[in-house]
Amino acid sequence: MKNVNLVVVFSILTFAACTSSDGDYQGSGTAGKHVVGDTARDFQSEKVIKFPELQEYITTSTDDKVKVINFWATWCAPCIKELPFIDSLRYTYDPDKVEVLLVSLDFPDQLSKVNKLLQRKKLSSTVWLLDESDPNLYIDKVDPSWTGALPATLLVRNSTDQRIFLGKELTKAELETHINKLLN
Repeated sequence: MKNVNLVVVFSILTFAACTSSDGDYQGSGTAGKHVVGDTARDFQSEKVIKFPELQEYITTSTDDKVKVINFWATWCAPCIKELPFIDSLRYTYDPDKVEVLLVSLDFPDQLSKVNKLLQRKKLSSTVWLLDESDPNLYIDKVDPSWTGALPATLLVRNSTDQRIFLGKELTKAELETHINKLLN
């Protein structure tokens, strides 16, 4: 019994030593490390917006692109887990066919925290921080089925009036399946 307790304590200490202050696992190897687009972050792509600007982006399009709009926050572990593969879609698909927008739901005074996470994860997609104090004012407008839970992803192809809302954590394969449905 004493050996079992020591193994449990050792496992907890090892995990704690390999986890950063924001809960990201920092183990050895390549897991969790972004390889594609491994460049310095261009912080000019972030801006703080109000919902009408986001709504205009979602509904307006003069091209045939699929817009992948991911709603996330720095305090949401499943969001952080899926951000790297959502960001990598920019390299998987032709930029004339698929566009990625990451919408942070952190408070505007948390922009430096958002920036640090984006830089550490080496994400280079466009990021907008939604500055709205009452989520009830925009959740139903994004999609009536959205409960407000994060992560959430909206796929839009305005040229064909197609929309897919995914109010859950996704795998890369699931997301690519939905994108390919809209592209075909």
